[in-house]
Amino acid sequence: MARELSASHGVEIASVFYSDYHKKPLVYPNHVVAIKTFEKFRKLSMQEKFKTMVTQLEVIQQLKTEKLEELQKLREKNKRKELTIKLDKMKIEDFSVDMINLEDLNDWIYVMREYLKEIKEIMKARVDKEGSISNIS
Repeated sequence: MARELSASHGVEIASVFYSDYHKKPLVYPNHVVAIKTFEKFRKLSMQEKFKTMVTQLEVIQQLKTEKLEELQKLREKNKRKELTIKLDKMKIEDFSVDMINLEDLNDWIYVMREYLKEIKEIMKARVDKEGSISNIS
């Protein structure tokens, strides 16, 4: 976990792990760096120490919050992809209002707007390609 925190948050971390299964403690990143980091920490004022100290629980809660936000974004993205696939099917089949859930109405509106933007871009590209002047904007 110390390795991930150091890499993801760019902070200097030294960790010493004791285990009943090993005679010597596991030191991260290595013994010399850990000693230097602990000495640096020891030289800080009490106010600075408390400012830089974080408990494992705080770190885990922060990581949990970040991952939950990431999960929510992925869910929204997947929902919109599902609706886009449904929209593509509707183009092939006969469109029916029964195909739309009222719960998904806001997502449908978003997908339709994105779809209309794509159509507008295609139309603009064709107009530019043909070299004619149009009011498409």
